[in-house]
Amino acid sequence: MKQPQDILMLAMSSFQEWESGIVNRNFHVLKHLLTRPEIGRIVVVDYLPWSLRRGMKSYLESLAFGVKGKVLYRDLTNRLTQVDKSRLGAHPDKLFVHSTVDSLVSTSLVRRGFKRTLNKLQIIKPLLWSYLPMFVRPFQEDLYELKVFDAVDDWRNHSSYQTQRDRLETNYRIISQSADVIFTVADDLRILFDSQLKVHWVPNGVDYDRWQGRFDFPDDLKGIPAPIIGYVGVIQNRLDLKMIKAVAEANPEKSFVFVGMVWPEVNKGVFSKNLNVHFLGQKPYDDLPKYLTHFHVGIIPHKVDPFTKSMNPLKLYEYLACGLPVVSTPVAGIEMFPDLVRVASDDEYFSQQIEEALDEDNENLRLKRREAVKPHTWDTRIETMLNILKKPSLS
Repeated sequence: MKQPQDILMLAMSSFQEWESGIVNRNFHVLKHLLTRPEIGRIVVVDYLPWSLRRGMKSYLESLAFGVKGKVLYRDLTNRLTQVDKSRLGAHPDKLFVHSTVDSLVSTSLVRRGFKRTLNKLQIIKPLLWSYLPMFVRPFQEDLYELKVFDAVDDWRNHSSYQTQRDRLETNYRIISQSADVIFTVADDLRILFDSQLKVHWVPNGVDYDRWQGRFDFPDDLKGIPAPIIGYVGVIQNRLDLKMIKAVAEANPEKSFVFVGMVWPEVNKGVFSKNLNVHFLGQKPYDDLPKYLTHFHVGIIPHKVDPFTKSMNPLKLYEYLACGLPVVSTPVAGIEMFPDLVRVASDDEYFSQQIEEALDEDNENLRLKRREAVKPHTWDTRIETMLNILKKPSLS
């Protein structure tokens, strides 16, 4: 890999979502790539909308009001912004955000917009780094130094993309054939791709230091009785609501707290009579340590299905970095810490595991959990990724 290497990154989120405090693997990888001396400028392409509803949201967020920064180019459907300071840190002259809704009309228009942005920034042969299986045209072009795909979940099994399943099947095949390197967040995701030699399992990581120390008790946790059994993340249909309700009803003396944005598909009303269940809403990522460090148990009550088999929950690493005992359903990722995660497949056993986790918890165990996750930092993950990209076979 030539140095410094410029990157065109197709994001799985909008930049504005990251700025509002919603983070994911894409955010963390980008944040740490920006600090690397061998990486030059990074052009982040805002999530390309495919539905009219998402297109309106993208237009308002990224074009009408816009990403904060120096606008280098703008027309009716496109915007290029230089972002020197954001939640990703201060990176003068290094981070650029390309926003467009042209994907609602034509992939050719999107491609033309990419070329215009790269020409304006005088970027030649960038590395393509994509998180977006919905848009694969760049993988079929000879415009990039290397073509990298980072597979986060199996989108074919995501509830939001069921109408696009056939398209995704085709696109994953194109990626498998045309990408130079494929990273996967979960080991099981490797089966999506035929060319196994170029597929590398690189799990999620953690910014370990940010979860250490003492933090103020959030106002909206005050008045909620201990012990607090907590969950952090987007509240969507991956959660087993039936199990959560049963466990909450079997443990009225415990408080079940959910921190995260609630998707419209989730009916919170089923918990209206469960006074020990609390939904606190979305919190900025920077505020999450205030919540996790005051939980007594961290839970991952996800359904076990093809979608959750393709995951590697970020929250698992964050729970452990806080020293929390963890109780989870048997989803992908927990096998990395077999001695530290209690696993339960049914309501009754989940309740029992929470009780036992509370009973046995102590400072020695909390230290053990922190030490176990300490080697799994995002710095380590990025080092692994970049070393793979530097292999002579890719030169």
